[in-house]
Amino acid sequence: MTPTFLHNRKEHLRATGSLPNPPGKLLQQVLFSVLWRNQLAVATAILRG
Repeated sequence: MTPTFLHNRKEHLRATGSLPNPPGKLLQQVLFSVLWRNQLAVATAILRG
């Protein structure tokens, strides 16, 4: 995890959070969030070996 990646993630959350969300967009955000958390878990597992 690079600081740049984490910074971009924060910017992304700020950008998406400030916009009104149609239901489809909200669902997309939830799916993205789940996938991102999954990816984070995988990355953590790889780093731990």
